[in-house]
Amino acid sequence: MNSLIKIIIIIFLTLCLIVFATLFFLKDDDVTIEYDSFPVGSPNIQREQGGIIPTTAGFDPKYVQPFNTLLSEQPSYIFSSVLASSYMDVYGIFPCRIGEEETNVLMMNAKSGLDMNGNVDRKTMETFKAWEPYVFSDIGHFIFPSRTVPDSPGLVAFRNVGSDGYKSGQVTFSGGVEGYIYTGWRLNFSFYASSLECLENAMDLVYTYD
Repeated sequence: MNSLIKIIIIIFLTLCLIVFATLFFLKDDDVTIEYDSFPVGSPNIQREQGGIIPTTAGFDPKYVQPFNTLLSEQPSYIFSSVLASSYMDVYGIFPCRIGEEETNVLMMNAKSGLDMNGNVDRKTMETFKAWEPYVFSDIGHFIFPSRTVPDSPGLVAFRNVGSDGYKSGQVTFSGGVEGYIYTGWRLNFSFYASSLECLENAMDLVYTYD
């Protein structure tokens, strides 16, 4: 009987050790989050009321048209690096009207592991940051569907806005009309919008912190 008890105790201690070791190593590893579905379940906002309108475009890999196939021209080298760092079958184009103009919020999903603080890895962040001056020429027509982006637009100089990590940069459309592009991150989602309100509304629609 004593031998049986010893065996049971040894087995129990061994299992405890395995569980402890597993939890320890998982804690040290980067946390990679893959989303099978997105929490885009808010009720539709009537277009005449303005604000964000939820969309399912880009959220179903079985049916979605890959984002790179929506491009009107061959991407530049630096844009190609960003596309290679993003999931082509998981993106979002959210209509957003502030005032009279219809615009969109473009969301890209970076292929990136997240650390314990929910931050995207440095290499991916540097890739997106290096691309920032060219966002108007590469994705401006997605954000401003009713405007004409010049054939040779100037580079965008982004500046920090507030304390939430958002940035804004001034752009000039054909005809001299000026506007702004706002950008920011929520986990491994990178957003680009025409206004701070559209940016924050889209972020809250896709993913809201607990």
